[in-house]
Amino acid sequence: MTDLETLWETHDFALTKVVMLEDEYNFLINQVHDFFEQEISGEAVFPISKDELLSQFEKIDVDLNNYYNKQLTTIKEIEDFHNSNPHAVPPDREVSRASFKELKAVTANLRDSLKESTEEIKIVLTSSD
Repeated sequence: MTDLETLWETHDFALTKVVMLEDEYNFLINQVHDFFEQEISGEAVFPISKDELLSQFEKIDVDLNNYYNKQLTTIKEIEDFHNSNPHAVPPDREVSRASFKELKAVTANLRDSLKESTEEIKIVLTSSD
């Protein structure tokens, strides 16, 4: 296996983890929605406390942030490989400079948006006592 393939496999692994964690994050957002919906209706039968929801959000936030950063690092490493070894890149692995730039920007934007969303959720969960 070449260094480039190892980098791409690392990127793909991080991407798979991000997708899985984003699914968990979205599930928790629905849990928060359901929690407050039941609280408003007076049903109070929700099986998880606000503190537990907050703890789960914080854990997923840390994990997602780590994997987004791993993705960004790997994208940069792949880009560096392309720049320093342009003739060693097989045609099916060629990526334009603009694509690297856009991929890094999109990944950083996703990471930053998640951070903002988590902070808003933390405020909601801690201020509604």
